[in-house]
Amino acid sequence: MKDLIKKAKIISSKLPDIKFAISHSNSLNIGEVKIMKKGTGDEFFEYKDYLTGDPLKNIDWKKSAKIQKLLIKNKEHESSRNIWFWIDNSISMKYGNFEGFKSKYYKSIILGLVLIDLSLNSGEKVGIIGSEIGLKKNKNDFVLLATSFIKNSYTLNDPRIKKNDIVIIFSDLLEKPETYKKKISNMSQNFCHGIIIQILHPYELSFPFKGRKRFFDPVSGLHKLFNKTENVKEVYKAEFNKHQKNLNEVFKRIGWRLFTNITNSNYEKIIYQLYNK
Repeated sequence: MKDLIKKAKIISSKLPDIKFAISHSNSLNIGEVKIMKKGTGDEFFEYKDYLTGDPLKNIDWKKSAKIQKLLIKNKEHESSRNIWFWIDNSISMKYGNFEGFKSKYYKSIILGLVLIDLSLNSGEKVGIIGSEIGLKKNKNDFVLLATSFIKNSYTLNDPRIKKNDIVIIFSDLLEKPETYKKKISNMSQNFCHGIIIQILHPYELSFPFKGRKRFFDPVSGLHKLFNKTENVKEVYKAEFNKHQKNLNEVFKRIGWRLFTNITNSNYEKIIYQLYNK
């Protein structure tokens, strides 16, 4: 556990602190490209479409010119937000710890710890979904939160999640999209906002297998032998792409954002992906 925390700390020390801002479209923006360290109660800007009657002085002409659309710059004083983390600890998340790769679960833990650390550094309140420790905002609480996150065996449900809270979930999302629709819909009814970070092994995208191979389902125990696995590659990829498309549609309807990352990419990449979208 100490090694995981140490690795996460090294990564977060090289990254700009994170600041969360809820947009008016019920989606989630994490700062902008120009991220700097911000503390509790800092002033930040949110943009919305200009409407007749809005003060002209509030128009951000520079921002509007970039997208050729009039935008209002809202100065708001915002206290710290509640950020809730959850990691999927299903058997499929353990896949990938071979041939120099780390498992999906390992990658998720490190990314989660990095985001927890950055959130605390920016004055946000952080909680682990299902954990008994509750929300914490002190930087000294990082180890306590990290321990709870790493040992996570909690269900994706927590009545403490309230309106405008932010939920960050790590999972490979290999179950049927309808399953996640039900789980997330129950949470989004509280008007919370969410980010889903999907962690996949490169082999799950490329299906590089050839020759005679036997595939096992660790959950059901079922297995199937293929004499020439390369013959099913195109079928697999078509089904995988269909699955991903359905996932995107599910989360888009709910108003949550989906990011996909693979286990052999660097940790900074997904963090900057969050910053830049």
